Amino acid sequence: MTLTDYAAIAELIAASGVIASLLFLAVQVKKGSATDNSSNILATVRALSDWSKDFSSNDELAKVCRKGFKDYGSLSEIESERFHYAMVSIVILVESVVLSNKLGVIGEEELTAGTSWIVNFAANKGFRDWWHSRGRKTFTKTFVEYVENLEALETDQVTQIWS
Repeated sequence: MTLTDYAAIAELIAASGVIASLLFLAVQVKKGSATDNSSNILATVRALSDWSKDFSSNDELAKVCRKGFKDYGSLSEIESERFHYAMVSIVILVESVVLSNKLGVIGEEELTAGTSWIVNFAANKGFRDWWHSRGRKTFTKTFVEYVENLEALETDQVTQIWS
């Protein structure tokens, strides 16, 4: 073997090392993305759980929301503000689920589960009145279009969960 042959073998070994390093890096990036996605989903689930816990332990807020779901227009000024911020705090979490789906971070199954809140809320006239008078101004255009395409906003056929 000549020196040129040894050089060619060394180049081949070096190129194999570079390819192996790139493959390793690609696997690590993919694992990191999966971990980030998992963390994002877990954070949203935790936030939804925290909202439910806070809501269920606050009788006054529960009463305001129940009244607002039935008839948003009957709320006093203070009740209207409480209802608004209660809805924003939960709907913004649903928005993050929808946007995560649009970005490919979560799948359709997670989207359906995460948006069940808005579907149930939208079954109530008071929520729809809030959404059209105030709520829709608070969120991204993408999310507003998503919500407004939900059949629950178009019909009262869905059982009213707050009656």
